[in-house]
Amino acid sequence: MADHFSRRLLISIAAILWSITSIGTSFSNKLIFIALNRFLLGVFEAFAPPAVFSMIADYFPPEKRTTANAIISLAIFVGAGLASITTIFIGSFGWRLTYFCIGCFGITVGLIALIFIREPVRGRFDPKKIEVAHNADEPKETLFQKYISGFAALLKNKCTRWILLGGMCRFW
Repeated sequence: MADHFSRRLLISIAAILWSITSIGTSFSNKLIFIALNRFLLGVFEAFAPPAVFSMIADYFPPEKRTTANAIISLAIFVGAGLASITTIFIGSFGWRLTYFCIGCFGITVGLIALIFIREPVRGRFDPKKIEVAHNADEPKETLFQKYISGFAALLKNKCTRWILLGGMCRFW
């Protein structure tokens, strides 16, 4: 999706949606609803990194891109570390209020991102490409078909399957 849609919108809307799942968690009365909200949180969070790294490629020239990617990657881990502070809030205010406040904060940040992040020109620093004519008789793959075939290709790799499983367990 980051290749075909506004990355700015993907990042902002994903942040708002994953924040809504935190609010949904705060109102959950059954484990199944907590699990569903946490699952959806992961689904919506998965939209951000491809869009972020794609935008970095268009915001920064190749000689500065490694540093920009490193800073974003560091921020992910610092954020994950800071998330452990929520245990203090949960101890003081309870898990429902904590998740509700985190969700409200996330929605606010998502809205701020929606207002202030600008979509850079795609391929700004890419080398010039030579266009190749396509056969008009070849059926064009839809975006959904491309997504499914790409996902299927990833799942064929045993290492990728273990990484996906490990990542899901890590964030559960």
